[in-house]
Amino acid sequence: LVERDRNFKAAIANRHAGTDYASLPMAELERIKTTEATTERFRRAVDAIIAHNNTQMDPLHLWYINAAAVRDLVGGRNDAVQAYLVVREKEIAEHHARFKLTPRQNRKNMKIEDEIPVK
Repeated sequence: LVERDRNFKAAIANRHAGTDYASLPMAELERIKTTEATTERFRRAVDAIIAHNNTQMDPLHLWYINAAAVRDLVGGRNDAVQAYLVVREKEIAEHHARFKLTPRQNRKNMKIEDEIPVK
């Protein structure tokens, strides 16, 4: 079973070797289950939240960036999302400080996926 799992993962990696994930449309990226594709989805979600917040005048439409918000936008395992957010921790902290955002900011009667399109 372990050998079969290794072979499966190697085949998946070979299938998408040399793929430029940054240039793929989101619909295609969602179907690919490699670590690199997952990371690209998380990157796009965080970038979309930052871009959205930068254009908002009404504080009600600002979103705090955390694992739950990213998962709501693009899916993914919680531990993988949290690991990605650690990589961009400084940038995200500066963004939150700029708008004075706290996790409570996301408690509202609207869904983040209805507000923010991820491309």
